[in-house]
Amino acid sequence: ALIILNFAPFEEGAIWSCFIRSFLQESHKHLLKSFTELVPELHRRASSWYEAQGLVDEAIDHTLASHDFERAATLIEENVEAILMRSQIMIFLNWMENLPDEHVQKHPLLCFYHTWALLMNGQSPEVIDYHFQNMVATQEETEITSTMAARISVLRAYILTFQADIQHAAALCRQALDHLPENDLFLRSTAAWILSLERLRVGDLQNGILALDEVARLGQNMGNTLITVGVLCDQARLHKRQGHLQQAKLVLERALQIATGHQGQRLPIASKALIELGDIKREWNRLEEAEADLVEGIELSRQWSEMGAFYAYLSLARIRMAQQDMDSASRAIENACQIARKSENTDLDDLVADLQQANFFIRQGDVAAAMHWAQKRGVVPGVSPEPHTVLDESQDLINSHLRKYEQIVLARLFVRQRQATEALNLLEALLAQSKELERIDLTIEIQILRALAFQISDQPTQAMEALAQALSLAEPGGYVRIFLDEGQPVIRLIRQAASRGIAPAYTAKLLAASGPPEAMEKIAEYGSSHAQAFIEPISERELEVLRLLAAGMTNREIAEELFVAVSTVHSHCKSIYGKMDVHTRSGAVQRAQEIGLI
Repeated sequence: ALIILNFAPFEEGAIWSCFIRSFLQESHKHLLKSFTELVPELHRRASSWYEAQGLVDEAIDHTLASHDFERAATLIEENVEAILMRSQIMIFLNWMENLPDEHVQKHPLLCFYHTWALLMNGQSPEVIDYHFQNMVATQEETEITSTMAARISVLRAYILTFQADIQHAAALCRQALDHLPENDLFLRSTAAWILSLERLRVGDLQNGILALDEVARLGQNMGNTLITVGVLCDQARLHKRQGHLQQAKLVLERALQIATGHQGQRLPIASKALIELGDIKREWNRLEEAEADLVEGIELSRQWSEMGAFYAYLSLARIRMAQQDMDSASRAIENACQIARKSENTDLDDLVADLQQANFFIRQGDVAAAMHWAQKRGVVPGVSPEPHTVLDESQDLINSHLRKYEQIVLARLFVRQRQATEALNLLEALLAQSKELERIDLTIEIQILRALAFQISDQPTQAMEALAQALSLAEPGGYVRIFLDEGQPVIRLIRQAASRGIAPAYTAKLLAASGPPEAMEKIAEYGSSHAQAFIEPISERELEVLRLLAAGMTNREIAEELFVAVSTVHSHCKSIYGKMDVHTRSGAVQRAQEIGLI
């Protein structure tokens, strides 16, 4: 039957395959009922066969099913590093749940990696501490070797990274590397990763990126997919912060290749790359592609750590807001909040979730709810934070890391309340800080908010200067949503910039991405006598073409920008001329400007 099953899908199709599978399932049930005493032995034989074929996962499954727990513990311990390096955390944890404690305690390395996997899975500090202390106590009953002491140091360092205490984590790793065996691939590459983070902590971005690249190469040579992909995602985030979105995309695509098995299946750690890639596509306004990546990332993250889906839900919420689906956006934020509440390894996720929820309130116009958040966190000058939101001294690094993001949200709130002076005072300090940190992404966002603050304080010249700075920094990376998510006030400013010849091609692209609804409103505002000139409405694609015509682009350049044929652009132009009752591109642009369409 097994031989037939192997060939049936190719010879007779899926129906025959399903028939054989059903036959085998019924035979298995019959075997369990009639020959119960043979079942353990058959599982042992199956385990030996699978092990001989190099199919370790299946061998372990059958060994556990045979209740030969000592052999199962030995098999798992021998292969645990390879399993973790493939990011198959849930598989390992499921095996550990089926192993009785007395067998686990006999295997020190198994105890060690069980604690490590629980930490990666997002278990509470109490659970981690219980297993950690139990592991150390078991070791002390004999004698902790220098190798095991070094392993414990790396584990302690990994715990400290969750608390953003990279300085002490790096010190532990330097000590550990002197005593870790050369063949301890998982831990050596993990220690190298933590040491590379130290360079980033002190603001050495360029050398930090190079260090991450070296760790990624080392991890890939060692076969540590978990570390390699994680490090490449760290590197991509640095490129994003510097405004290099295309470079970040290329790094993430490399990470996805590494996180793909020989048969094309994605390993669980691929979720990190998918979530980062999805957020870049969201920024580029490729919302459907972004959503697909994020959804796949969420599904894969469940195979190693639910915490992995946290940032995916926040990005998904921003997509829903862009689509004006506020109910779905609210649900996505609530999913992120639930994940944050479950994880107790760090308070950072809870604070980030609250911050994003405050942003959501502002975009909804719920100023009171956003101000309640600001007062609760103590980001409003002169207001003390509520006691339960204050982090202890050991988490000062988290506080300092998060504060700049919270102040940007507060500045957005001030703009929404038309408190221009308060907003500008806050933004000036943030602008200096973001430049010092070489954070192009934050600088763009701050300049956009400065433009809005200048606008509401009746300083149009300064508003245009701030917006021009934002456009100049954003154009190389192709940013879109960072502008459009601020709503109609920014779109009106971009239209003014376009009319003054500021970044014409880029402003045309942004206005085209803002969609036709507001353009149709402009037609209505111009008056029914003029609007009737459009016997047929301008389509969304025609509006894109019209704005690119206004930017002075040729038909070929427009075709390249929109990824269509030149003949298609020509057809759109012909349609636009007919609808607007003009005969030239300059006439179409002039007519569109007269009615405020562009």
